[in-house]
Amino acid sequence: MKTLKFSLFTLLMAVLFVSCEKEEEAINPQQDKDQAIAEMENLFETRANNEEEPGNPRPIDCSVFDGVNEFKFFGFTFAGVRTLSIRDIDHSNINAVKWTIDGERVTPRTGRILLLNEHLTQAATVEVCYSAVSPTCGVLQDCATINFVPKN
Repeated sequence: MKTLKFSLFTLLMAVLFVSCEKEEEAINPQQDKDQAIAEMENLFETRANNEEEPGNPRPIDCSVFDGVNEFKFFGFTFAGVRTLSIRDIDHSNINAVKWTIDGERVTPRTGRILLLNEHLTQAATVEVCYSAVSPTCGVLQDCATINFVPKN
């Protein structure tokens, strides 16, 4: 009987430790931030891929750029642009793409998506602007006013 009680107690403690570790992983803010950024990139790619049919490459359609859009995901605030199908923008070149918050240039993790939580700490209404140069479409630029509230 003592062996059974000890075994049950040991099993209970093991389950509690494992659940605590999982809870710690779920609360990791950096992991949440990275996951949110990956999800937003995936969302933009999925939308862009759904707009194009497989087969021969289609000419670049400049009308897919519909300006700066605000998104909230996992409590994070993003500004993003749909430019994936405008293939001649070099998003990896820091000089080809420009993001600003209230006129101050900021560097995003990716050229198409800006995570405001990485650049702002206090609640504020800000103007977020995007500008890029496409040899086919010319200068693509837009601004959006975003009411930023930091994640708790």
